[in-house]
Formats: sequence, structure tokens, C-alpha cells
Amino acid sequence: TSTDTIEVDYVGNTYKLGGSYQSRLFTLAAYYEPQLSLQAHRYKRVHGVIQDTTRTYAISLPQSFSFAAGVNPSDRIGVDVGFTSYPWHGATASGGTIDFNNVWRGSIGAEYFLDSLHPVRAGYSHQTWYYDAVSPLYGRAPITENGIHFGTSVPIPKVGSLDLSGEILYRTSFPLNEVAGRLMLTLSYSEAWTRRARHWGY
Repeated sequence: TSTDTIEVDYVGNTYKLGGSYQSRLFTLAAYYEPQLSLQAHRYKRVHGVIQDTTRTYAISLPQSFSFAAGVNPSDRIGVDVGFTSYPWHGATASGGTIDFNNVWRGSIGAEYFLDSLHPVRAGYSHQTWYYDAVSPLYGRAPITENGIHFGTSVPIPKVGSLDLSGEILYRTSFPLNEVAGRLMLTLSYSEAWTRRARHWGY
């Protein structure tokens, strides 16, 4: 028996422009990402037969932008909100329009320090998807995702901290219902610079 496989490679580059302002009480941040252009190469390999077919797509995704704000009413408590927009309804592939939706994501979170070294974090997010669920019986229906996020940090002396975080995602449409989970471990390294001065003659 033979097995067909399809491989797709993507090549692209972009940059982001952003800035932030921080004071003891408030934090504001924003970034803008211009149009993203991708070159996608599709390879079909038919096992048992020496045959490779290649197709190349030029994919263009419109610009995106994001805003965030935070407030720290005390040294132990912080609250943040964020909003990201991907107006992908104008996405194209090889000159033709892709049937994508405009996507947005909103989130809110809070951080509380049990002491100076041990924070706990929790948050909620809501977002729409760039494509719809399609069913022969029910037609097209938008997909929404609601997420619950949580995490903490464990300090590592003379190194930094180990960040533990997780999230539970609920994706709903009609007739789609899906639950997904993710657990992440991140090692944050803190580098300390020490200024040394050498004095000669004494």
C-alpha cells in the first residue's frame, strides 16, 4: 500500500512597533504590526511512486494592533486589561481573498503577591476565531473561545525564577464544543551586573 503525505513550509518576516509608559500606579503599552507577507510551499509526496508536486502560495495578512493597561493600587496587587485586533477579513492568498473573519481578543487578569517572592496570577480571556465551523446540516457558525488562566512563580536563588502557568480553553460553536488545556514551564534568568573598580598604588 502507498501513503500520500502533504508538507507545507512557510517563510516570512515582519517587525513590531511598540511603546510603553510606566509609573508607580499605572502602566500603558501598545504595539502595531504591519502587514505580514508569507511564502508557502506545498509538497505532495506519493510513496511507492517517484512523484513530487509543488505549489507556491503568496499569503498576505493585514496589520494588527494591541493595547494594554495596568494598575497597581498597592505593592501586592496588580490588575491588567488587554485588547488585540487582527482585521484578517482582507487576507489574501496568491491574489485571491481568503474567507477569514476579523479577529479580536480581550483579556483581564490580576496578580497578588503572597510575599515579596511568591506571586499568584489568574485571568480570563475571550476571543473570536478567524474561520467558522462548517457543517453540511447546520451551515456556518462562528467560533468563540473563552479561557481561564492561572500561574505562579518559584524563586531560584542566584538564577531567577521558575514560572508555572496553565490555561483551560472552552471553544464553542454549533455544533462544535471543545475543551483544551495547556501547561507551561518557563525558566526566567536574572542577570546581575556588578561594577568593579581597581585602584593602583595602594
